[in-house]
Amino acid sequence: MKTTTPLSLTSLLLLVFTLTATADIVFDSDGDFLRNGGTYMLSPPNGGGGILAAAIKQGSDRDCSLGVIQHESYTGWPVTISALVRPTFISTSFQLLLSFAYIPPNVCTKNSDWIIKSSNDFEGNRAAVMLGDDKNPVGSLFFIKSYDSSKNYYKLVVCGGRGDEHCRNIGVDKDENGYKRLVVTEGEPLVLQFDKVNKGNFAFESNLSMVV
Repeated sequence: MKTTTPLSLTSLLLLVFTLTATADIVFDSDGDFLRNGGTYMLSPPNGGGGILAAAIKQGSDRDCSLGVIQHESYTGWPVTISALVRPTFISTSFQLLLSFAYIPPNVCTKNSDWIIKSSNDFEGNRAAVMLGDDKNPVGSLFFIKSYDSSKNYYKLVVCGGRGDEHCRNIGVDKDENGYKRLVVTEGEPLVLQFDKVNKGNFAFESNLSMVV
């Protein structure tokens, strides 16, 4: 009697597991797996400019803060994407830390980690994405979720502690100074693709205001 059936079943289960895992993997704009700890340009495919930071005045707050913005005149700054776990590639189920690979010298902060600037990540509909400082030294956690899998388009979301039903998008909202701020919203997300960093798509831009 042949005993190949158990092996075939095992192979089938392994194939199903592999396909399921691959379906959750995030892809860059070239169709390659997004690497854990890799550095990429976060590029909105529909235009509107790149992602970088600028000095932001928060109401009457005199503290110097750098806000994460989208600016139509710039290609943006490279962003390092790191999971709390240590697999080789990034999945849509992983909690992620985002940080600029480099920020220009400034008097506001040496911290390049992205944080949600609010006493509560879900307090209000316009909590903003900022860079960390002495009061907020630890980066916030983000997820990358699929927006259009056929084009490898994605969105960033932040989630509460009670599952995906309490997630909100990262979108764009123009502030009183004309900056297109990255904010937490229940509205339309900022759609992104992840481009590998090379000399052809990146020249560091540091002439935005770094002082309030």
